[in-house]
Amino acid sequence: MQAEVVVAMAAYNGARYLAESLDSVLKQSYGNFELVIVDDGSKDATPAILADYARRDTRVRVLTNESNQGLIASRNRAIVASDAPLIALFDADDIMHPHRLERQVAFLKAHPDHVLCGTSTLKFKGRPWRSWLKRRRHAVNDARFRVELMRNSPVANPSTLFRRSVMPEVPYRQDRPHAEDYQLWVDLLVHGKAAILPDILLYYRLHAGQVSQVHREAQRATANTIRLSLLARLGFRLDATDEATYLSIMAGAMQPGFRVERVQPLIDDLIAQCRSLRCLDVDMWQSLLLMQAERLR
Repeated sequence: MQAEVVVAMAAYNGARYLAESLDSVLKQSYGNFELVIVDDGSKDATPAILADYARRDTRVRVLTNESNQGLIASRNRAIVASDAPLIALFDADDIMHPHRLERQVAFLKAHPDHVLCGTSTLKFKGRPWRSWLKRRRHAVNDARFRVELMRNSPVANPSTLFRRSVMPEVPYRQDRPHAEDYQLWVDLLVHGKAAILPDILLYYRLHAGQVSQVHREAQRATANTIRLSLLARLGFRLDATDEATYLSIMAGAMQPGFRVERVQPLIDDLIAQCRSLRCLDVDMWQSLLLMQAERLR
């Protein structure tokens, strides 16, 4: 029987947390899945750990890159290696709640107009039930998701489940380094709706080696590219002289070229354009712009 879900993972020198992450997948209450994990040329005990799990559980399939190809290429390889109609993303240092897949699959089955489903998260260091740092528990509907997407990715990448039928041929784009998930959500939402469940179904581990910690500047530059392209895709018109001010508003931090005198006129114009285009919830869009502008004070 074909698996309904593929849990797609990539690992590089991830031995420290790998077994705990794999155990959380294999103990899911929902069982009709396969786990495809790409070892991206690891030099530590990662290959031995993966081989052991593959021997013990037929749902585990290990693919090996002979040399390190990077996170984008490895995630793409894991995703396209399966034909499962639903794709669950997961990282080799996080922990799944035992009912994560069950609840997300049920949601997408009950909402055929949705193409993407994420979950609330708990960020932690050490053990999630002893040293949690921040709970992100909130239900986000499609209208809110689309507005939040204008500034950044609203959802934790390793909490997501999406439909293969609307996936781009190359899921993660190489020209969107360190924010490839942000671009993927933009691409998916052309085809349907998105939501974030209120249930905390992902325990998100914080540590110094994460992409978001190591490549912050590159991540910010890529996010700016996506913000501008998304604005244009929705039909907004933005004068080139206002780009830096708009990006500063969306980032909540001043960037080179920011002009404080343009903040309020630009916000007024973006709200007026939104009313005309009917591409976003106007009240949510206005609230986001004002909140972000307040952070610049």
